[in-house]
Amino acid sequence: MKIRTKIILFLGATVLFVGILVIAYLHYSVQDSFKHQVVNNLKTVTKANAGAYKTFIHSLEGRTLDWSSDKYIRDTTEKLVLPKTSQVKKTEYANALSDYLATQKIKYDTSVVVVDIVGSDGLVVASSEKERLGVNLQVEERQAGGQYFSKASTGNFREVFHQSFIIQKTDPRPVINVATRLYANNASSTFESLPVVIVIQYRTFNSLNNLFLANDVSSEDELAEHQF
Repeated sequence: MKIRTKIILFLGATVLFVGILVIAYLHYSVQDSFKHQVVNNLKTVTKANAGAYKTFIHSLEGRTLDWSSDKYIRDTTEKLVLPKTSQVKKTEYANALSDYLATQKIKYDTSVVVVDIVGSDGLVVASSEKERLGVNLQVEERQAGGQYFSKASTGNFREVFHQSFIIQKTDPRPVINVATRLYANNASSTFESLPVVIVIQYRTFNSLNNLFLANDVSSEDELAEHQF
């Protein structure tokens, strides 16, 4: 083999080897950069959805406080739990309040499944579903693995508690229970705590799903800006 040929082969092999090294370097370098970008994108989506969830929970808390500030609910509940109220009157107030919840309130919020007014002993004293009167909510919350009622029963003014999402046996759609203590206006126009908690069960899937979908569109737009 001529020397010229050997030199050409040597130089060719060297160029090929260097080329392979360059390609390998670029491949792993870009791959690492891509992995880094993917991780950042996932973090962006996660943070966005976490923010969306927090906003959603705040909206439920606000709606629950709106229910608790309803004058008829407050006034009727106060009469219902007064020690001097006769049993006949208690039954009358319980039925009137239950009817009000079912016919005048719940129909305007389609995401609400049931509303319970619960005494300090854990027993439902009024409800949008009258068959729930007398149900022990302390037992229900233990079965659901939450403490929304127990915490709300000793909660401060406008303090709201909720549990994690639960799936009921009778309905596969997730729901969440949100509770706050009821307060009444006293003679000095200040709020006085009542030994009663309002518990509202919300059907959440559609609202939460729409919120996440809307948020994902925003996240996708944000991710598109970072693509390369």
